[in-house]
Amino acid sequence: MKKTYEGDVKITKENHKEWEKKLEYIKIISGYVYIRENATFQAPKLEKSGYVDIRENATFQAPKLEKSGYVYIRENATFQAPKLEKSGYVD
Repeated sequence: MKKTYEGDVKITKENHKEWEKKLEYIKIISGYVYIRENATFQAPKLEKSGYVDIRENATFQAPKLEKSGYVYIRENATFQAPKLEKSGYVD
């Protein structure tokens, strides 16, 4: 089973279920993760990603995320990544 998703992920409140299913077993997203306004996204297996941008009133839950590019959290957004150890430039 593929563990890496090559490309960017753009989550909206309309497509979040589709993306959650598509990325259910993905551990690495090579591009950025963009969570649009009022969207919710859960990535239970994700361990590494490019930058993360969580827009207003959006929620992103990634309990295993340890490394990420820069993280932007907008007004009233929620970001849950308790294992995040490194953000910014990630090799």
